[in-house]
Amino acid sequence: MKTFITIAGFCLLCVTQVRAQWTVYDPAVHTQTILNGVQEIAKFIEVINNQVQQISALTEQVNEFKKYEGLFGDPSKVLLGTVRPLIDDLRKTEFRPLDIVSFFHCVVPGVFARRSPGR
Repeated sequence: MKTFITIAGFCLLCVTQVRAQWTVYDPAVHTQTILNGVQEIAKFIEVINNQVQQISALTEQVNEFKKYEGLFGDPSKVLLGTVRPLIDDLRKTEFRPLDIVSFFHCVVPGVFARRSPGR
C-alpha cells in the first residue's frame, strides 16, 4: 500500500500540462463556410439592386408628377366650382328636432292623436 501511495504522490508531482500536437482541419467544413459567405454576399447584392430599381422608379414618378404640376399647376390650389356648395350642403343639418315633430304632426296627425291621451 505504501508503494502505491508513493507512486501516486510521485505522479502528482511530475504532472505537466498536456497540449494538442496536431491542428484539426476539416476542408469540407471550411469550403462550405466559404460557399455560405459567397451566397450571403450574392443575396445582399440582389437586395441592393432591388433597392436601386425602386429608387429609380420613385425618381421617375416624382419627375412625372413635376411635369404634370408644371402643365396643370399645383393640385392643392385647384378648387372646383361644385366643391363649395357640396361642403355647405354637408354642413347644413336636415331637420332640427322640433322640425321633425312638426313634420310628423302635419303628415301623420292620426298617429299622434291616438297615442296622446289629451287629444
